[in-house]
Amino acid sequence: MRWTQWSGVLVSSMLLLAGCATAPTPENNPGYGPLSFNVAGGGDFYFAQDGHFVPAHLGQGAIEIDLKPASFQIGYNGEQLNICLTQIPGPEIRTDPSGHKASCLAGPMSGAHYAGTMLVYSGTKWSDGNTEFADDQTSKKATPLSGYRVAYEVDDLDFAAAPDLNLANFRGTLYGYIVVYKQHLRMNRDIMPVRLVFR
Repeated sequence: MRWTQWSGVLVSSMLLLAGCATAPTPENNPGYGPLSFNVAGGGDFYFAQDGHFVPAHLGQGAIEIDLKPASFQIGYNGEQLNICLTQIPGPEIRTDPSGHKASCLAGPMSGAHYAGTMLVYSGTKWSDGNTEFADDQTSKKATPLSGYRVAYEVDDLDFAAAPDLNLANFRGTLYGYIVVYKQHLRMNRDIMPVRLVFR
């Protein structure tokens, strides 16, 4: 399922950390959120391994998620979830050679992927896109934890610029943004920067 895309207006807000509000400073919050994550009984989204939430915390304006180099699940309460991941930090809004600006989370930027895989881009190209998790044949469903509408399994990482890397052998940090669609428009309040740390 695809939704009409709109970057939205930057909105000052509070970030939710596992159900607890934290007031960000202006320099580490460009108007994203709030999103609640890894909340028992239901939040906006979660990452889990072995049937349990993985360690996650808010730090330096992004949600940092600690993962083992093994299969994991992403669950959410919404209509669709997109996540853009890169090997180096980069902006959410990028400019193509003609000067057109677009979000890496936009539907037209969703890359083709095999069920159970998540795309990882270099972070050096304006065309770096995202992985869409929705009710279609390219997403591998998992059983959601209690209080969440849907979940998907990620069995491997597909590195666009480094085909020798995968979920089993990658160690380090991936950078990006996550959006949980709760309506037809993409709003900044539904977006959060993320860092996935594989140890």
